[in-house]
Parts: sequence; C-alpha cells; structure tokens
Amino acid sequence: MMHETSKTIALRPHHGLCLHFFIGLGYSERFVQRMTWLQKELERNPLIELVSGTDVLCDACPNTQGESCSDEKRFSAYDAALLKMTALQTGRVICWQQFKERMQERVFDEGRFHEICPDCQWHEFCHK
Repeated sequence: MMHETSKTIALRPHHGLCLHFFIGLGYSERFVQRMTWLQKELERNPLIELVSGTDVLCDACPNTQGESCSDEKRFSAYDAALLKMTALQTGRVICWQQFKERMQERVFDEGRFHEICPDCQWHEFCHK
C-alpha cells in the first residue's frame, strides 16, 4: 500500500469528498484521528496522488482487510464517478488546493455531489 511520502500523499479520489465534509465523526476513534491528521497535513497544500485501492486513510478504516477494502466495488464506483466529473484519472499528481478547486467547480457548484455516493452511510452528514 502506498502511503504519504515527504512529497506526495496517496489519496483515493472520493476521500476528497469525505475530507470536505468531515466534522469529527467516523468509524472509530483511530479513523477520526487519521482524518484529523490528514486535514492538517492538507492545509500545507501538498501534492497528492489520486490512487485506486487503499490509501493513507484506509489503514484506520474497519473496512480494510490487509491491503484491500471489503467494499472495494462500491468505493471504486465513487472514485470513478468523481474522476469522471473532475476530468482527472488515477495516477495523477496534483496539489491538494487544485483538487479542492476542481471538486468545487465541477461537483459542488454544479449540484452533482449527490450523484457520486448516495448510498454512503455518512451521506446525511454531508447535507447538513
């Protein structure tokens, strides 16, 4: 599993959405701590690499089993939908701020967020 390095943080595309709406809730205390840590790291506007499969957040998620996700099919669909809307692809290295701006312009401003992950258990928190 590729994790953050001194220059680049591996990030599943849909986790950009999770980070946008994160309010301190999560699967576990460990997961909340990891999300909080990542939010602080991203404030420095590092380079991120958009990855398929597990990333730096997945280590702390109970859905992760070894190097894979128990719900990979669903989360891969979220990733694919976001990549399509933002005209990006896995493997792309981009600074965090550019990724946030792209999501804002092509997903949130166009009212398309609900199309990406309507069946997510955290979806209700994203609409408060």
